[in-house]
Amino acid sequence: MLGGSVCAQVRPAWWGGLWRYRKLVTVPADGPPAAQLWVHIRQDADHGGGDLRVVAPDGRPVPFAVMHATPEGRYLVAFQTRRRQQGFYAVYYDNPRAAAPEQAEPRAGLIYETRPIPEGAVVNTWPAAQATLRRAGPAYGAAYWNRVYDAYNPFGPQSDYIGIYRGYINVTEPGTYRFATMSDHSSFLLVDDRLVAQWVGPHNINRGRRGERSGAIELTRRAHKFLYVHFAFGGAARAAAAWMPPGKDRFEIMPHSAFPGLLKAEVFEGERFGQPLCADFTLQPESYCEAGDARMIAVKFASKSTAAGDALIERYQWDFGDGQLAGDSQPSHVFLAPGTYTVTLAITSTAGDRTWCAKKVKVGTVWEDLNFPRKKLDRFWEWTRAYRIDRLPTPSLLGAWEFAGHMEKKQEAADAALELYGRRDELEPVQLYEVAMALGEHVQATAQQPQQAEAYFLDALRSIPEGDRQRTFNARFALCDLYFYYMEQPERARTEYVKLRADFPQTDPARRRVALIRIGDTHKHEGEADKALDAYRLAEGDPAYAPDRPRALMTGALVHEVRSYLRRGEGDLALERLEKLLWYYPTMRLEGEPALLRVKAALLKGDFREAKKQADVYLRVGRDPNWLPAVHIGAAEACVELGLLEEAADQYRAVLDDFPESPQVEEAKNGLDRLGK
Repeated sequence: MLGGSVCAQVRPAWWGGLWRYRKLVTVPADGPPAAQLWVHIRQDADHGGGDLRVVAPDGRPVPFAVMHATPEGRYLVAFQTRRRQQGFYAVYYDNPRAAAPEQAEPRAGLIYETRPIPEGAVVNTWPAAQATLRRAGPAYGAAYWNRVYDAYNPFGPQSDYIGIYRGYINVTEPGTYRFATMSDHSSFLLVDDRLVAQWVGPHNINRGRRGERSGAIELTRRAHKFLYVHFAFGGAARAAAAWMPPGKDRFEIMPHSAFPGLLKAEVFEGERFGQPLCADFTLQPESYCEAGDARMIAVKFASKSTAAGDALIERYQWDFGDGQLAGDSQPSHVFLAPGTYTVTLAITSTAGDRTWCAKKVKVGTVWEDLNFPRKKLDRFWEWTRAYRIDRLPTPSLLGAWEFAGHMEKKQEAADAALELYGRRDELEPVQLYEVAMALGEHVQATAQQPQQAEAYFLDALRSIPEGDRQRTFNARFALCDLYFYYMEQPERARTEYVKLRADFPQTDPARRRVALIRIGDTHKHEGEADKALDAYRLAEGDPAYAPDRPRALMTGALVHEVRSYLRRGEGDLALERLEKLLWYYPTMRLEGEPALLRVKAALLKGDFREAKKQADVYLRVGRDPNWLPAVHIGAAEACVELGLLEEAADQYRAVLDDFPESPQVEEAKNGLDRLGK
């Protein structure tokens, strides 16, 4: 900073008493005689930047220019600095009667700005490109940059944008300079408003790496105006500016030294004229993360508030505009959805004074931070896990729901979905469909409330836009499974599976095959083995799903894997491999070994109701004496765990009475002894 440490700085006298607010600014001591600063104006004091003034430590205004402005009241200000002056610079604002100052841009630095390409753009000549620039929409963003060498848009969408580099090049040696453009689409390079190089139409940047698209210009020893424009149609496009200074024999990318930057000033504190207390703050994007459709932005806030005299600030109250609050002086906050938020900081001093400041804050994708390792996801989860979801605006709540689902936090995802369901009038039809489906699946899996799950699935079905056959199929399929597995209405489920296949002959062939297998399962559930076998054979006969290995080899390998997982106590993996086997060979669903393996996996997982159910189903249709005794034993074990002791005893007796020669006889006797029967 100019003149030593901040602590040693003396606050300057107030300049021009017609301005209500100022920001005290620190500037590095060494460097060029110009600085840049982002000035973020409070909502109630924003007059479009026309009342801004920059004052040096000696109390005299300095030339400056607003290089970029945003609708949120952020202004990129470039101003001249005065050497050998100690103290704070100050940026004054909030004087609606002030005349607009004359803009005096420092002849240094390079600004990169991007804008959307307007419809019907023509860029095959520089005059046509200029006309397109005049029709381009508002800028996505802008910032000081160090050279022309980019392949993405740091401020917005990665397709159909215009990249504009404007500023000054520092020429230290006079002579003939050659400039070249390298790009993937039309690009233009101008020096001192003269078109020096261009390359129009779509092409590949590699064809211009040796300066094939170049031109020459005589330059003197001074700062020269520079402009480079490129167009990215249909996707991100590479662009670079190269030069060949006097005495050189080859082109090189224009280095950072060609565009000497401005000093980076920082806001130290905010003050209000004649008031004992002023609330102010700055912010800086800290990190960015995506999880599913959730796009989350972590922002670091810092209070720059002041209290007059001996008073201190003893309380900070932040409201981030998304229903979440904080009480630190420098909090980090995660916004769960891109957008513009009104952030408010209220402060209270030890003297009992209270005031506040509100600013519009726009957050979005941070394109240079697109890496999302598990460690970052966990950090974002810790930042957001305590959020009050009932206070979140709906777009942020959608982000919270997506994030919880991505992190496999089932209860938190269900809580967010339930809150969203209560706001269903604010959701798009597809969003309501997704929320209702998620709630139906959660309820049927955890709460054992099939009627409530049915209501959710029916609501999802009603919300689907007309003509969306895939989502309609999915919702109806969920209802079919609900009727079969959770309501235990096999006849109703079978009717719906049959209608589903008839109504969607071309939709989702794999799941239509599952529906056919389910039809067989409903017959099996009712003890109709022959009808079940007919459905299974029909599904198994589909050549599209025939495995590429012989059946004996395939079944042997998969059964071995299932048994191996069961021995290791991994019930979920055992069931996963078993389902793969039965997907390829559904007729095996009537065989004893797969039935026994399914019962054992359910027992291993502690799902005793499912174990009993699977055993009961097989005992209705099974005829193989090699497997029936073991299934009876599995059913008995499940009944014991469920407290159904008489039914358990009946299962043990069935082994003794019907299969007296089976290896399970001793196990059945021991079971009866344990039951005291």
